[in-house]
Amino acid sequence: MNNIVKTLFIVLLLVSSFSNFKPVSAEDMGLSVEILPSFSIAVQQDIPKFVELASKNKVSTIFLHVKSGTSSTPSSGIVYYNSRIAPTFYNFDVLSIMIDEAHEKNIKVYAVIPIYYDVIASNKGFASDGPQSDGWVCPQKGFNYEKSIIEEISNLYKVDGIVLDYFGYPNNLNCQCPDCIKEFTNKYKLDSQKLNLETEKQNNSDVWIKWNTYRADKLASQLKILSESVRDNKKLELGVIIPPTTYRDYYENTDFGIDPKKIGKYIDFLIFRRQGLPSDYISDAINGYNLQFEKDIYVSVENKDIGVLNLAYSNSDFAKGVIYFQRNPWTDKSFVRINKSRNESVDTWAVRVDSREYFNLDLDALVPIWKNNNINTVIISAGRPYWINFRWSGHDKEYSTFVQQSSGDPLDRMVDRLKKEGFKVVVSFSLNSPEYIQANPASAALDYVFSRSTSKVSMIEITQGAYGKYYIDTVEHIAKNYDIDAILITNGDFYEYSFDALCEAEYLKYMNSRGVTVFEWPKKGLAVNIDDSTITNWQNYEMEKFYSNLKNRIVDYEVELWVSAKTDEKDPNTFSRKYGQDLTMLNKYATRVVVNAPVSSLDAPDKNKIYAELLNEEGITYILDMPLVKGTSTNLTPEEFDSVIQKSVEGGTKSVIISSNYLANESIWNSILKMSLYKEIYGIDDAQLFNLYDQGRYEILKEKLDEIKELKKEEIVSFRNQSKTKINSLEVLVQSVESRMTNAKNLNLDTSKIDEKWNFGRREYSLSKTSFIEGRYKESLDQSDNAEIVLKQVDYELQTRIDSLYSSRMFIGFTIIIVFVIFLFLIYYLFR
Repeated sequence: MNNIVKTLFIVLLLVSSFSNFKPVSAEDMGLSVEILPSFSIAVQQDIPKFVELASKNKVSTIFLHVKSGTSSTPSSGIVYYNSRIAPTFYNFDVLSIMIDEAHEKNIKVYAVIPIYYDVIASNKGFASDGPQSDGWVCPQKGFNYEKSIIEEISNLYKVDGIVLDYFGYPNNLNCQCPDCIKEFTNKYKLDSQKLNLETEKQNNSDVWIKWNTYRADKLASQLKILSESVRDNKKLELGVIIPPTTYRDYYENTDFGIDPKKIGKYIDFLIFRRQGLPSDYISDAINGYNLQFEKDIYVSVENKDIGVLNLAYSNSDFAKGVIYFQRNPWTDKSFVRINKSRNESVDTWAVRVDSREYFNLDLDALVPIWKNNNINTVIISAGRPYWINFRWSGHDKEYSTFVQQSSGDPLDRMVDRLKKEGFKVVVSFSLNSPEYIQANPASAALDYVFSRSTSKVSMIEITQGAYGKYYIDTVEHIAKNYDIDAILITNGDFYEYSFDALCEAEYLKYMNSRGVTVFEWPKKGLAVNIDDSTITNWQNYEMEKFYSNLKNRIVDYEVELWVSAKTDEKDPNTFSRKYGQDLTMLNKYATRVVVNAPVSSLDAPDKNKIYAELLNEEGITYILDMPLVKGTSTNLTPEEFDSVIQKSVEGGTKSVIISSNYLANESIWNSILKMSLYKEIYGIDDAQLFNLYDQGRYEILKEKLDEIKELKKEEIVSFRNQSKTKINSLEVLVQSVESRMTNAKNLNLDTSKIDEKWNFGRREYSLSKTSFIEGRYKESLDQSDNAEIVLKQVDYELQTRIDSLYSSRMFIGFTIIIVFVIFLFLIYYLFR
């Protein structure tokens, strides 16, 4: 058996061994679901039906909202149980019936109680003051009212736990009611008449820091009271739902006033609500909270978009579990979507089949090659509007030459075969259409010198016109009728194009709506100034309409939306915006954004590493499209391919498309196999692999691979635990050094010689936290070790110098006292 075959055999075992590794998996716990009664329950009989459905689908925990939150029907503050305190919505007790039905099926029920967003309580006189505070309750005035509802539930119902939602403030300028301002200013001895929080926020002043501290302390003190009532007296679990704010500060939550460090001893778990953040950030959020909170963390995600579910679940390592909620009644399909998302592979290694290959595609020959080289996804073309690679009743005139020359439906045949072979299937569909332009010349896009495109359709025809509606209809037809996993939208770039009369009219309307009167395009000479920022903003504004409509049409078909975007490795988002493909905007609608790898230059490997880091920093969930040719005709060598992909993976790339299948030879396939497993077999060289195989018994080899898997798992967990422990201890050390630095400056000590060390130590400490949050645990540990060494040196030097100064001052003081005493004795004896 030659080395290639041996490597293939070993690697295939490695794939099965490593592909499902999750340090902490919620799979064995059963599912957790979050129920909003106003969406899921119409009549009493819906409750036992739901519980039966939940039991059949292995639900272990129901998080039941027992009080209305932000929905308009019913109004916030109305409850779903028989209350003596708050108005009720149903003529039956949802909570009581749910508990009885669920407990009979051994399913736990946690009561979710929105606290400080409560229109009913706000109208009772407990309203919060401050910007955007409508419907919010002042935590000081309304606490006892909300506490009475919690105690009513915990006293009268056999719930398994209480979960607090909206336990906080609407934003960081709330609550400014007279009671809160009086308490705050009294606590910090401030003049309430001169207090202007908006100004303090702009200046990030000491008063602003105190304001946020005051609010966090207020919530923590209230949570302590609730904890004593719920946990200590009723022996129930208590949790808090934390909605994130923005990417970089979502785990600090200054907007909502929640400090995980301060509330940790009063609760049993946190629930992190994804709430629109990119799914890849979920792992960052979990790590961020883990630095401040030692107990369980759950992730809550809406059960709507299969792509979001897939990414949310796959990024929930080290979470206790994922909680699924939805805004419509639960059905079997709801659980099919959840289970599908939990079973799919996340890291995609795809091959793109070009249309030119359709005529001669030999799947019998290609499938084994793809499988043996770790390809898990195949991308095939569905064509474009009016030139389709599939059969659609009533659309015979739109069939491509390929379809016309084929019997049956070639797309259906290929999809069916690929799915049976275990591949994910992605169908690409172009936004260009030469056929449409030929039939409708006035719909062609014009470039910036007003030349007519032969393939691009006017942007306004796409975003507002008949062509865009037909395109979306066609995509929906594909999603509805073919067993595919994703639709890839291509050719949606409009940097040089979109300057026809239709577009100009819409651009003028756009500018006018923003208070700017213009009468034509911004110009450079006779050409349109395509770099004008107003054009860029307008193009992205228009294209967002299209992607939003497209997403809404296919979201119920369990099909991911992928979008191909033009980017640049130096400044990806700025470059993409010029093409009407703002990456942040696309990320809202697309499960994955497909970006091209730069491969032409000599420094391509380093460019791709930086490229990956920038995309990850921006929070873009992307797939790297790797061409096998550089320039126009020169094929990449396996060595060039290796170096580019390796650097990209090191920068954070998780998924790759190989374009195109027909360019891959045996050497490239070997390279693809090696690099697709780069992260999994990292640290295991070829000699070790062959030694494992050469032991001669497959069962021994499998045992060895299982051992490697366990070691890898243990290594990740070990590095993570060590890093977290070190970072937490460093926080204490940093505070100690900061205190000594302040003391030294108050004593007028010159610290200039240790300032460089101090700054280095703080920087390494900050980097170690960032690395930990982003999942680079070994790197985090190394950085925290560096920080510890330097910070201990600084701490020791400062203490030594402070002690020395105190000693010298004490010596001088004693000397003065002794001299003075001697002087007194001399005077005494002199005048005897």
